[in-house]
Amino acid sequence: MKTTVSIYEFRHAFEDLRPDNFSYDGLTWLFNYFEELENSNDQEIELDVIAICCDYTESTYEEIIESYNVEIDPNDSKEDQQKQIRDFIETDSIVIGYDNEKLVYLNF
Repeated sequence: MKTTVSIYEFRHAFEDLRPDNFSYDGLTWLFNYFEELENSNDQEIELDVIAICCDYTESTYEEIIESYNVEIDPNDSKEDQQKQIRDFIETDSIVIGYDNEKLVYLNF
């Protein structure tokens, strides 16, 4: 038996099990990503909070620079630097969602 999960139930599942893994925005990006994935593959996805927390990460741009030693030109605009970081992630992974402070991506 399967149940359709709303965005509210999706967020609540994370709040119960892993409240510090993703921000409100991060959970919205993930929910929308999984909805699109289900629709494009015509296959239901099981909500597994622990697996999602293992497979996806939310980080600030600064955390990614530090974690992966990404070289950024300090003379570039903030927007250009952020795009360079997203492009770096997308060479080996997928960016699920982002804003001016953080992004959610598939771990690689």
